[in-house]
Amino acid sequence: DLDITGDVRIFGEGAGLTLIDNSGLGSSNYRSFDVAAGGANLELSGLTIANSSTYFDPGLAVRVLADSSLTVKDSAIANHLVNSPVTAVDGAGIYSAGGDVTIRRSVFTGNETTTGSGAAVAVVGGGADAPKVTIGASIFALNDDYNSHPNVYIGFSPGPNDLLNEGYNLYNDKSGGFFDATTAAGDHEGTADYVVTTVADTFFHDDNEYSLSLREAVALANDKDNTPEEI
Repeated sequence: DLDITGDVRIFGEGAGLTLIDNSGLGSSNYRSFDVAAGGANLELSGLTIANSSTYFDPGLAVRVLADSSLTVKDSAIANHLVNSPVTAVDGAGIYSAGGDVTIRRSVFTGNETTTGSGAAVAVVGGGADAPKVTIGASIFALNDDYNSHPNVYIGFSPGPNDLLNEGYNLYNDKSGGFFDATTAAGDHEGTADYVVTTVADTFFHDDNEYSLSLREAVALANDKDNTPEEI
């Protein structure tokens, strides 16, 4: 993984053009970014992080530790798997152990943990202060976990200002302590059969029919006798 020990901003050309692909890294102890404890700050914008697999480690896209922060904007976190045979592991996509997490205009799909909670995002307590979690205008769908909290799991007791839902989110399951605790205007509970991640307009879905480019989604709608709600 890439260790973040200071203030780092990474700007891609767009989620459909800039892909951090971890599929070749192996099956254990790998993540894209590891934000160190004690004041490190990582901002990711306009990119996709995809295709990690591990047995035991959480936060395959990003792990952020106590009293540090992560901001994800205009990005996609897709297809991360924690397939642990024994240990309960939360947060296959993003895992925070006491660090602040901000997510805006981003897509989380195809993330899975076989033994824990919050396949897309898990935030647990730690550090001098409770972490702050802010989410707005984002999509959480087709993630899967063991404990029926597949999207955003809050594993600490938040105070009144620790969770901020900015609204206009789509999620197929609101349980887990964030969306079910913080309602906001424009949120919608439900899911389509397919999620457009903007992972490259040239992306073909032969190996994953649930993650489509916009072009493929339109082509699928044209070619098959599906109602709009199914696309």
